[in-house]
Amino acid sequence: MDGAFALKKIEELQPDVVNLDLDMPRMDGMETLRLIMRSAPLPVILFSTHSKEGGYATLKASRSVPSIFCKPKDAAAGHPR
Repeated sequence: MDGAFALKKIEELQPDVVNLDLDMPRMDGMETLRLIMRSAPLPVILFSTHSKEGGYATLKASRSVPSIFCKPKDAAAGHPR
């Protein structure tokens, strides 16, 4: 849903790994990733629609996350592939 919701769920569920999107409302993935790594470092799988274009946010996130997966551009719109 968004980064703030993710942080609450991480605290509540204490997962072994987190799937995170860079493009989220309210609190984006970069801020969420920063807070995860500061408070409770976990393995993170990062998804981004920016990866194919080599977006700055994806590059910046790659410093903290070893693997980044590309989402289809229309994934946010809910279009099936």
